[in-house]
Amino acid sequence: MSTTVPSSIYPLSHASHLQTTSTSSTPASKATYDILIYGSTSFTAALTIKYLLDHPQRSDFNFCLAGRNRQKLDKLAEDIEKRGYDAPDTLAFELKDEAEDQVRSAVEDCKVVINFAGPYSSHNAEILIRSVGLAASSMVSLACIAELACLP
Repeated sequence: MSTTVPSSIYPLSHASHLQTTSTSSTPASKATYDILIYGSTSFTAALTIKYLLDHPQRSDFNFCLAGRNRQKLDKLAEDIEKRGYDAPDTLAFELKDEAEDQVRSAVEDCKVVINFAGPYSSHNAEILIRSVGLAASSMVSLACIAELACLP
């Protein structure tokens, strides 16, 4: 299945020419994680994680913590466990061109990606966005970027 990604949801200069093809080997129903939280150690991510941990339907979904720094992620998972919750899995990867296969593999193994890492200009979210599109996952980005808000 091949579709053109509208430039209004893929705000890159070459977006109107971008084609995405679902190449995921993991159907969403077989994904290991329901939610992947990238930028998990940020303040806003902490609020979301707390909300998810206390959610009344918590037993119906799982999530993993993801970001660039393995030590920070492991400490966060340990802190969650110390508060009496099951520690979520952690995935450490950087959004770099040479790590795109690793990013795509992580994204293919989840249903939804929530991105808290920003701004895009310094954290290369293009790789994350492209990987989500190729994996046919869903993405919510909460990394507010002022320059993107001005796009037509």
